[in-house]
Amino acid sequence: MLDRLWHELGIAQAIQEAVADRRVRLPVERALFAMVANRALAPASKLATWEWLQKEVVLPGTEGVELHHLYRAMDLLVAAGEALQKAIYWSVADILQLEVDLLFLGALCQDPAPVALAA
Repeated sequence: MLDRLWHELGIAQAIQEAVADRRVRLPVERALFAMVANRALAPASKLATWEWLQKEVVLPGTEGVELHHLYRAMDLLVAAGEALQKAIYWSVADILQLEVDLLFLGALCQDPAPVALAA
């Protein structure tokens, strides 16, 4: 079920596209999926996630995922950064038929003075 949702939301494709130009041979998308699945089902460290993959679960396409793949996938996720976040956001917005006209981002500030927004 998680794998199907992962694909339907376009997350797998967005990750594959984000790392395509890096000529990476390791299974980045499957490694990231394994870590997300682990967080959803049995949160643990990367080492424990890898052991979980080896002994407790069967996730499609993760058979060849090694421990160092989990760490390297996280490095690539950070490097892909904002572009990947935007791709996933717009994919989900499109699937859910969200109409996005304006997006507010919260931020911490030193002087929380009131701000007037024009309508």
